Amino acid sequence: MVGDTDSGQAEIGDRDPGRPGTDDAGTTVGILGAGHLGMALASRLLGTGYVVRLATRRPASVTAEQIAPFLPGVTAVSRAEAYDSDIVIAAIPLRRYRSLPAEALRGRVVVDVMNHLPLVDGPLPEFDDDPRSTSEIVQAHLAGAHLVRTLNHISAREISTDSRPAGEEGRRALAIASDHPAAAARVGRLVDAMGFDPVEVGPLATARVFAPGTPIFHGRWTAVELRQAVAEAVSQATPAA
Repeated sequence: MVGDTDSGQAEIGDRDPGRPGTDDAGTTVGILGAGHLGMALASRLLGTGYVVRLATRRPASVTAEQIAPFLPGVTAVSRAEAYDSDIVIAAIPLRRYRSLPAEALRGRVVVDVMNHLPLVDGPLPEFDDDPRSTSEIVQAHLAGAHLVRTLNHISAREISTDSRPAGEEGRRALAIASDHPAAAARVGRLVDAMGFDPVEVGPLATARVFAPGTPIFHGRWTAVELRQAVAEAVSQATPAA
């Protein structure tokens, strides 16, 4: 692709995918990274009412020229402009998470889709030796940002193929974890607009149950199934009193 490589409970509305809530129309979404997942997210957000921006490590003019045939309607911007978006999606390799500027993202809603895939990444001691979820570590780096963990347990291809209208039987659900309820709700509306049922599962610590290598990460779930799977995984991970 162009550049960088992939790396409580939400209310389920009655909107069709591609139609954000009234408060979200015109919301800017800055996607950092134009690998498979970043490109798929940008493509799926076209026509939703969200204003989609995409930034890579290359100059915006170069990125614009490269994405024009694939993403008409997506604006290529500098990283600084992407950081200034209402919602920022970090679709860069996890090993580069420290390149995200904490001060520039202070107060921003940041969606963490970055995964630690040992077979791809090799050992990353900073994460391998820490009992926290990867998102908790990223949140510690981005002090002041409102980090939301979601969109990490779906592939780039499935972003398109598995999207369904709200209310359709069997609609796929995606877990959302955050220490910031308002940010989680806002990202939940984004997920809904993309064609998936958002399921808020609790704080960032809960993101461990849908990390790579877990049954949730490798499965497809409806909202009802996902809530049950998360509850069971959390219960199994909680030491008995």
